[in-house]
Amino acid sequence: MITHKLFIKLILLFTLIAFLIFGTLNYFLYKVPQNTLWINNSFVIKDNYAKSINIPKIVFTGGSSVLYGVNTIDIEKELNTPTVNMAIHAGLQADYIIHRAKSILKSGDIVILSFEYEALRWNGEQNPARTDYILTHDKMYFNNMNFYEQLSMIYSINSTDLFKSIIQQIKTPVKLVVGKNVRGYNADSLNINGDETYKNGIRPTVSDYNHIPFPLHDLKETIGLSKIKDFSLWCKNNNIKLFITYPNMINQEEYYQDSYLNYFRFLKGYFNDNDIKVIGSPHDAMYPLKYFYDTSYHMNEKGSQIRTKNLIKRIKPIIPINY
Repeated sequence: MITHKLFIKLILLFTLIAFLIFGTLNYFLYKVPQNTLWINNSFVIKDNYAKSINIPKIVFTGGSSVLYGVNTIDIEKELNTPTVNMAIHAGLQADYIIHRAKSILKSGDIVILSFEYEALRWNGEQNPARTDYILTHDKMYFNNMNFYEQLSMIYSINSTDLFKSIIQQIKTPVKLVVGKNVRGYNADSLNINGDETYKNGIRPTVSDYNHIPFPLHDLKETIGLSKIKDFSLWCKNNNIKLFITYPNMINQEEYYQDSYLNYFRFLKGYFNDNDIKVIGSPHDAMYPLKYFYDTSYHMNEKGSQIRTKNLIKRIKPIIPINY
C-alpha cells in the first residue's frame, strides 16, 4: 500500500522527470529554421563583408533602427573608410548583438553602438527572436551562457511552440525571394554594406499607429547597460574605439517632459561615468513621423538619408580616421 509520504515523493519525482525531459526535448529538438532564415542569411552577408576588409573599419550595430536608419554605404564613401552595418533585430538583445560584433572586430576598428531604448532597459527577459535564433543557429553561444540563463531560455518555450517547431523542420525550408518581390526583412534587400534598401514611403503600420512613448523604468543599471559597460572594457583591451549614439525614432512631445529628460540625463551620466564616448544626444536622433517607414524606429529612404548626413557631420570631428 502506498503511503501518503511515498505518494508525495512519487509525484515530485514524476514532476522532476517530466521537467527534465521537456527541457531536454527543447534543447535538442527546438529549431525554427524558416522563422530565422532571413536573420541568419543577413548575418552571412554582413559577416562576409566585414571579414573581407583587411584595414581598420567602422562598424555600426544595434537593433533594426540602425538597419533601417543608417546608410553605411554613404558613410563609407564620404569618409573613404570601409563601413559595415551589422544591425539586424533588436530582439536579439544587447548581449548577443555585442557577441556578434566581437566576432568581426579587429584591432584598430571603430564600433558605434545604437541600441533601442527597450534594449537599454533590458534586464534579461527572454525574447522569442533571441531564443529562436540562438537555439536554431548558435548552440555554442547557448552552451556558454550561465546555467540560469540556459534554464530561462529553454523553459520559455511551451509545448505548443515545440510542436510547431518540429512541424516547421519537417516542411521544406522557405527560400528567400529575390528581385522585385522582395519586401524587406529579407537578406536579398540588403546592400553589400548590410543596409536595408527596401524602405520606400510610409506604410500604414507607422502612419496610422497611435505612437506610445517607450516606457520608463527606475534610474539604475540594467543588464543591457552592463553589457555595454563590459563591451567598453573589451574594446579598450583590444585597441578598438567604441562610441554610443542614440537610436533614430519618432519625435514626440513626451520626450521633452521631466520624466524623460531625467532618464536621458541618467543615460548621459552612466556613459560618462563609465568612460564611454557618446555621439549626439537623444533629441538629435528624433525626427518627424514623415521620415519613418513602418515602425517608430524604422526610417524610410528620405529619413535615413537625413539621419546619415547628420551622423557624418558629428562623426567627422570626433573620430580619428587616418587610414
